Amino acid sequence: THASTMPSDASASAPRPRVVSLLSATTEIVYALGSGHLLVGRSHGCDWPPAALALPALTAPRVDPSAPSAEIDSAVRAQLANGGPVYHVFNGDLKALKPDVVITQDQCRVCAVTRSDLDA
Repeated sequence: THASTMPSDASASAPRPRVVSLLSATTEIVYALGSGHLLVGRSHGCDWPPAALALPALTAPRVDPSAPSAEIDSAVRAQLANGGPVYHVFNGDLKALKPDVVITQDQCRVCAVTRSDLDA
């Protein structure tokens, strides 16, 4: 077995990847792995650990998350019926950060930003 996948000539001075996490769970995982220093941006929902709050939020819900649940459900269903995304991505801010990696998901359009939301 290999102890590392890094090439033996890898240098500590190699450029660090610039990472944006658009999922709360992956933001927490990146920090738990000791790699929080690689993050340059996050989603509006990434609030743990507290250090994540210092990163720019690059998304926002298109519905009022403080509304009663029935209103949220209705608004989300309307967004989806119209083919629109549930989240707004601040693409200009995202591009300005020049990330090497953007972590998101494609399992649920309602749960978090998807790849198609980024491409919109």
